[in-house]
Amino acid sequence: STVRFGGYEGVNWGKTGYITGTFTADRVYITGNMMSGNGAQTGGGATLNFVGATEVNIAGATFKNLKTTSQNSYMTFMALGNSSGSGKINVSQSDFYDWTGGGYDFTGNGVFDSVNFNKAYYKFQGAENSYNFKNTNFLAGNFKFQGKTTIEKSVLNDASYTFDGINNAFTEDKFNGGSFSFNAKQVDFNGNVFNGGVFNFNNTPKASFTNDTFNVNNQFKINGAQTDFTFNKGVVFNMQGLLSSLNVGTTYQLLNAKSVDYKDNNNALYQMLRWTSGENPSGTLINKDQSTPNNARIYNVQFTDNGLTYYIKENFNNGITLTRLCTLGYTHCVNIHNDAFNLKNVNNNASNTVFYLNGMTTWKIAGTGVFNHNYSGANSVLVFNQTTPFLDGANPASNSVVSFGKTSGAEWGLVGYIQGVFKANQIDITGTIRSGNGAKTGGGATLVFNAQERLNIANANLNSDKAGLQNSWMNFIVNNGNLNVTNANFSNQTPNGGFNLKANNITWDKGSVNGGGNFGVDNASANGNAVIKNVSFSDNGTLIYKGGENSAGNSLTLENNTFNSYNINARAQNLIFNNNSFSGGSYSF
Repeated sequence: STVRFGGYEGVNWGKTGYITGTFTADRVYITGNMMSGNGAQTGGGATLNFVGATEVNIAGATFKNLKTTSQNSYMTFMALGNSSGSGKINVSQSDFYDWTGGGYDFTGNGVFDSVNFNKAYYKFQGAENSYNFKNTNFLAGNFKFQGKTTIEKSVLNDASYTFDGINNAFTEDKFNGGSFSFNAKQVDFNGNVFNGGVFNFNNTPKASFTNDTFNVNNQFKINGAQTDFTFNKGVVFNMQGLLSSLNVGTTYQLLNAKSVDYKDNNNALYQMLRWTSGENPSGTLINKDQSTPNNARIYNVQFTDNGLTYYIKENFNNGITLTRLCTLGYTHCVNIHNDAFNLKNVNNNASNTVFYLNGMTTWKIAGTGVFNHNYSGANSVLVFNQTTPFLDGANPASNSVVSFGKTSGAEWGLVGYIQGVFKANQIDITGTIRSGNGAKTGGGATLVFNAQERLNIANANLNSDKAGLQNSWMNFIVNNGNLNVTNANFSNQTPNGGFNLKANNITWDKGSVNGGGNFGVDNASANGNAVIKNVSFSDNGTLIYKGGENSAGNSLTLENNTFNSYNINARAQNLIFNNNSFSGGSYSF
C-alpha cells in the first residue's frame, strides 16, 4: 500500500500546494510506501510528523520525498516516552529517499536494523537518547547524531557525519570515505575497516581502536590534537593507496594527536604500517633513530614496490607523521648536471639534501671557464658518480665519468681551461673524474673539492690527462674533519700538475699514484695524522708531506706501499715506515 501526499496522477498530478501534517497516537506503526511530491515534480511537498506517545514502529517501509522543484520535504518520527526517558523507535528493513534537499528526523531511543539511508539530511536527536544501528547502510547525505550512538556491522559511505553524543561505538563496520566529526567524551572502534575518510575528533578527550584496519589513501587523516588515543592489538594501516601521492620530500600527517598509547605495538610501531603485500610488508628497518617506548619513536624503513625503492621516515611521536626521503636520512635529491655542465655559479643552502652529479661531460671552447658550487645546508652532501651518499661500511663503485674536457665528437680538440670549486658539508666521490681533451692539446682543469666536515673517496679514478702545456690539479680539502680514501687511483699526465689532500686526519688504503708532478699531503691540524697503506707510487712524481698548516705535522705512516721511481719529501714529527718497497727515486725527511 502507498500513502501519498501530493497529486501524482490524473487531474491532480501537477498541484503544487504544500502539506503540513501531524499524526499522534500512543503507538505508531508504518509499513508500505510513504511519499510526498506531485507527479509533475513542481511541488506538492510536505512536512509530516509521526508522534508516538510510547513508541514508533517502522518495518518494511519505503519513504520518498519526491522532487518538488523549490520545496523541501521532511518527515519526523518522535517517541515521547515519559519522565524516565524517551519512548522507542524501531526501524527495520526500510529505505529512506529524498530528492528535495529535505530529510528525516528521529527523536527517541532508536533501534535500526537492515535500513538503507539514501541521500538526505538526517538527524537523530536527544542528548539523553540512545541510537543503535545494525546491518544498516548510510549511503549518502548529511547525518547528525546526538545521544549515545552504537553502529554495528554497517556501511558508512562517503557522506558527512557529526556525532555529538557522549559516547559512540563502532563495531565491525565499513567506512568508505566520508567526513566524520566527533564531539563526544569517548569514541571506541573495534574490528572496523576504513577505506579513506577524514576523522576530526575536535574536543573529544578519548578514542580507542582495536583490531581495526585502515586502507589509507591521500584523503585519509585522523585529526585529534585534543584527544588521547589508544591503539590496542590488531590495528593495521595498509599504506599502498598513499604511495602514488607521497612524493620525495613531502610530509604526510596520518594522525595528529594529543597523545597516543600504542599498547602491544609499542616496541615495533613501524609494523603497524604495511606498505607492500607479501613478505615483510612493513619494509626493512634501517638505522631507526629510536626504538624503545620511552624514546622518540622514529623509524626509517626501506621497501621496493613495482621496481622502485622507497625510503620512509616514520615518526610515531604524538601521532603518525610520514616523510618520504629520496634516500636514507635525506629529504631531497637534486641533480646538479645542468649547473655543472654550463659552468654556472651555485649557492644553495638547502638542508637534508643530496646534491649529485652522476656522470657528465663539459668543456670550454677557449679561454678559462670559472665556476663555484657551494652547497652549505645542514646535513647536506655532494655526491659524484652515484645518486646516494656513502653509507657506513659500504663499498660504493660506479662506471660513471665526470669529464672536464671532451674526448670525442666535434669538441674533442677544444683547448679551453676550466677552474671549478665544489663546496659542501660532506663530499662523496666514486667512479671517474678526469680532465683534458681527446686531442691531448688542452682542456685541462683545476678542480677543488672542499668539504667542511667529511670527504670520502672510494673505488675512484682521478685522472689529469695530458692537456698540451696546461697543468691540471685536483685538490681534496676538509676544513674541520677527516678525509677517507679507499681504492683510489690518481694519475697526472700534465707537465707540472698534481694532487693535494688536506684534512685533520687522512686515511688512505689501496690504490695507486702515477705520473709526474707533486702529490701533496697536508694535515689541517698540527696534531693531525696521515696514514697511507697498500698504495703503488710510480713514474717520477713526488709525495710531499707538509704537516699541519705550514709547520711539521704530527705523524705520517707509510705501510705496505710500493715506490717505483717515485720521490718522497716529508716533514713530520713522527715518520713511520712499515713493510714498504723502494726502487729508485729520492727521499728527503
